[in-house]
Amino acid sequence: MKKHILPLISLLLVVACTSSKNYNKAVKESQWLLKLHLNDSTDLPIAMKMGVQANSIYIENGDEKIACQVKKLTNDSIQFALPVFDQEFLGVFTSDTSIVGSWFNYAKAPDYSIPFTATENHIKPNKNSFNITGKWQTEFSAATADAFKAIGIFTVMNSKTVGSFITETGDFRYLQGNIIDNKLNLACLDGSHAFLFTADVLNDSTIANGKFYSGKHYQTTWYAKKDSTASLKNPYEISRVDTMVDFTFTATTVDSLSYKFTTDSIKDKVTIVQILGTWCPNCMDESRYYQKLINQYGADNLHFIGVAFENGNSHEEYVENINRFTNSLKLTYPVMYAGRASKKVASEVFPMLNEVVSFPTSIIFNKKGKIEAVHTGFYGPGTGDYFYHYQDKTERLLEKLLAE
Repeated sequence: MKKHILPLISLLLVVACTSSKNYNKAVKESQWLLKLHLNDSTDLPIAMKMGVQANSIYIENGDEKIACQVKKLTNDSIQFALPVFDQEFLGVFTSDTSIVGSWFNYAKAPDYSIPFTATENHIKPNKNSFNITGKWQTEFSAATADAFKAIGIFTVMNSKTVGSFITETGDFRYLQGNIIDNKLNLACLDGSHAFLFTADVLNDSTIANGKFYSGKHYQTTWYAKKDSTASLKNPYEISRVDTMVDFTFTATTVDSLSYKFTTDSIKDKVTIVQILGTWCPNCMDESRYYQKLINQYGADNLHFIGVAFENGNSHEEYVENINRFTNSLKLTYPVMYAGRASKKVASEVFPMLNEVVSFPTSIIFNKKGKIEAVHTGFYGPGTGDYFYHYQDKTERLLEKLLAE
């Protein structure tokens, strides 16, 4: 596609300036350290495992191990991509233990890229005075119009620090890093987002001077206080339904057919309408879970309808995004699109909700076509107990509805 032409030209220019020696042939199975260079002074470090002769690559975010697709190994050049999202790494081996190149995230923009280096190495182990294991009341962008609360969940192990942040609209997924000389560094690369959190650990109960980077385009501040009672709004109480407005919406299928939803069409079925975006990692985690529920309860009993709001400029691009998403996750339920990636657009498509404040948002219907619950956001597997509690509550509700 046209959006890939510039990155490929860039790669060819780099390759033309390097030796034709096949360094990748000498690569041994080992641990690597991949650094995205967000700016001249800030690197986002990610653990990466490389297979023999670079025939396999895994990105590691805490307990998450993402198998990448190695698309090309030609002379010293390498092209690989994480699954699900529209992005890829283009690089060149400068030795059998080092690669230089760029990560291209086409979902953000055709020419959005961040330079990287990767070396055979490990993330340095923890070396700190304080233990931050536990729950932390956190605030991002304090004293600004964009301020928002979160809960930090961290675990300090012998060699690494892992955890996540939970917000009222989702979570930051699996984070991994370290604390060295009381400097906290946590990062995540999931194919859509590249997150980096840095801060000073002042003592066992105070984290200050935090900075949060999302790729190269966004930066804000954060701080946290350890608090075992930290809490957020109930995700079932954030979005409300106006019962005076008919619950109906229109969308377009990947086959270019017009679709109109009415509650009459879902009677005698337990149905979940999932508002999502295929660019959204929380939506990816939720979709995986929903497919698990279909496998658990049966497609004849439990129905899902995905309604996506997408990046892109045409039906063809929306369809490409949706097909990549559903094929990568092996989803068996339909996902159609209803507009561009915007909460404002989603709120216009679903005027019976007070507002769509998060991708994803799910509306659960009983067999009579009545709404039982609206769930905002998603607490994924990177949140530990929050994810397990969410699963338990969801499955108890579904089993009740299926038994009616």
